[in-house]
Amino acid sequence: IAGLKQSIGYLLKGMAGPVGDHQKELLGYMTASIDKVVTLLSDMMDLTKLEGGRVRLNKGIGNVSDTVSKISQEFRVPIQSTKITLDFHTEPDLPPIEFDSEKIAQVLQNFISNAIKYTPEQGAIVVQVRKVALVAEEGQPPADYVLVSIFNSGSGIPKDQLPLIFDRYRDIVAGKSEDKKRSTGLGLVICQRIVEAHNGKIWVESEAGKGATFYFALPIR
Repeated sequence: IAGLKQSIGYLLKGMAGPVGDHQKELLGYMTASIDKVVTLLSDMMDLTKLEGGRVRLNKGIGNVSDTVSKISQEFRVPIQSTKITLDFHTEPDLPPIEFDSEKIAQVLQNFISNAIKYTPEQGAIVVQVRKVALVAEEGQPPADYVLVSIFNSGSGIPKDQLPLIFDRYRDIVAGKSEDKKRSTGLGLVICQRIVEAHNGKIWVESEAGKGATFYFALPIR
């Protein structure tokens, strides 16, 4: 695949002769398609490792809000041209917890990039971090968690699609009929496996026409 992409790059540079606008468009489409295949293969490999228990978490003690703030900041410049606002709010004095900052950053990058993908121009994304009490299992008393939520003001997720969000290979359609966006869903499944490996919880809430909020919660020991 790498060799094919490199060859296309040579063609785009005209190293094999003049390239017209139509040819450039086709070669650009081929490059984008290759990138999608590479991403899909990488996601499948990551998911296979996670499901097979072959990925060890490199946990350390830290403040989740610091990681969330850092990842949120990374997206501010890319969204400036779309006039999407990205606000970050964190509850003060959150307790430090044990987590793999690299893996949780991967979850955040997926959630925020999806939020940007489905948020219209001049829309809003709101990222929040706070402490909550959640029931991990039915019949058990509530336990303390650090909860991260990412809201986007997009068109929302159809009610019948909500149970499928974290299913493998699900195909969610979002947005207006003339602007449909599809996803293999592997990124969200990987996020689910990462959060579950932390003994955490992950879910989504949405109403059609009212945006969507993705959540994940990590336990406070």
